[in-house]
Amino acid sequence: MEAYISRQVDKADCADPRFKDLLRQFTVSDANVNLAKATESNSGRYWYNLHLVLVAADRYRMAEPAWLGNIRDGSFKIGNKKGYAISRLSVMPDHLHVSLRGNIAESPEMIALAFLNNLAYILGQKPYWEPCYYAGTFGEYDMNAVRR
Repeated sequence: MEAYISRQVDKADCADPRFKDLLRQFTVSDANVNLAKATESNSGRYWYNLHLVLVAADRYRMAEPAWLGNIRDGSFKIGNKKGYAISRLSVMPDHLHVSLRGNIAESPEMIALAFLNNLAYILGQKPYWEPCYYAGTFGEYDMNAVRR
C-alpha cells in the first residue's frame, strides 16, 4: 500500500511534465513510522493500518502549490493532534491518499471524519471534499493467514 501511495504522481496523466515535478513535493513519507511493526498494549498486539482516500468535490482539480501544501502540512498536524502515525501521504490535484496507523480508540469512520472536518477548516471552511471517503485496512497478513 505504501508503495502504491508513493507512485501516485508517476501514475498521473499530466499534460505538462513540470506539473509532475511540482506534485512530487506533496508526496511525502515519514521513515520513523513503520506500519509493519505491531502496536502492543496490555490487551495484545495489533496492526491498525488504514489507507484513507478523500476526493475533491466534483473531482475539482487544484493546482495552487500553497493550497496543496496546506493539505499536506495540515494532514500531518491532524495526525499529530489525534494520535495517528502517518507513514505516506500523497496530495494529488483532486484527491488525497494517506497510509497511517490509527488510534485504536477511534473507528475508521472517526478517523476519516477527523481528516474531512479538520482539512475543511484548514482550507477556509470551504466544501472542498466529497462527503464520503474510502478507508481500507492493510497489513502484514492476508486473509489466508487470518483464516488459519
